[in-house]
Amino acid sequence: MADPARAIARAFVRGEPLTWLLVASTISIIQVITFVATARAETVLSIDGGVGLLQNYGLGGNMVANAVLPYLARLYYANVMKAASAVSGGHEQDLEPEITTIRDATTGERNYVGTVYLFAFVGLAAWLTNVTFHVLGLAPQHWGHKVFDSPDHPLLFLLNRLNNLYTWVLITPLCAHVFLWPTLLLPRVFEAAIARGFARFELLHWDRAGGFIAAENAKTIFNVALAVIYLEVTLHTGTFRVAHLDHILVVASATAALLFGNLWAFNRLNKQLALLREREMETRRRRVYEDDSLSFQILKFAQEARPPRLVTTVALKAIPIASSFVLKVAPLLPLPHLRP
Repeated sequence: MADPARAIARAFVRGEPLTWLLVASTISIIQVITFVATARAETVLSIDGGVGLLQNYGLGGNMVANAVLPYLARLYYANVMKAASAVSGGHEQDLEPEITTIRDATTGERNYVGTVYLFAFVGLAAWLTNVTFHVLGLAPQHWGHKVFDSPDHPLLFLLNRLNNLYTWVLITPLCAHVFLWPTLLLPRVFEAAIARGFARFELLHWDRAGGFIAAENAKTIFNVALAVIYLEVTLHTGTFRVAHLDHILVVASATAALLFGNLWAFNRLNKQLALLREREMETRRRRVYEDDSLSFQILKFAQEARPPRLVTTVALKAIPIASSFVLKVAPLLPLPHLRP
């Protein structure tokens, strides 16, 4: 019998990033239409003193995240594989074991599929807890007010439970798995390439990243994903009046991931890239002392070049924090009251 998690991971890797963007976006659009139509029918587009459908910014953030995270995860994997190919310096066959390990881990071969099940188990536990709160009628006490998806509104209750199941047991575990293993395994490819003398940092490469633009793209995609997750989490927790320990921990974790996640994820890779760059710089320095004027110009150009994507990285941390603040303040403004 085929392993369902492995089958999903394999299909995900085989599909193109834009294909998954189209599929996931279509699902989110259908969900939006269904939720709005159902909320109108159950007259809970807005709730006085509570949270109606249009007052729940977290659900909107969730649907946007569900639409874009599969695309970002698949695009991230593609760039990691390109970076692995770039560092091989044309010796991909010699690095085949290391590169194949990335592919096998991402598609859930052997024991690597266990992370999908681990993340899915955590998501299922969260889903069961959420269902229990609603079924036992604890939602108003827990969140501080009435909510649009309580059992009093059975169709929306069912729709949002299905949405949570889709999010927490399928989308989040799959994307977390696809981001995790390539991040952990790419430095091993670089390490092997450096040890065998295959890797070289080209100071005058057109991409201004030494030939490793795919690695820089992967970092940017990773930071975009963290920004999307941060906005989704803060919009969700900011919807409710009562902040419980679980909300505080989730927001603290999302904030720490946004601010420092890329440092953890790419610490080894950044050191390896810096080592390759410094080796090439040192080679040029030696040639300058040998009166090589071309090496002098190359060295000057390299020393004046800015670190790649620095502004982008800072923006991807600042913009989500500012956006979250603005969206939390917006409900306090005197806007027209929404009626179904």
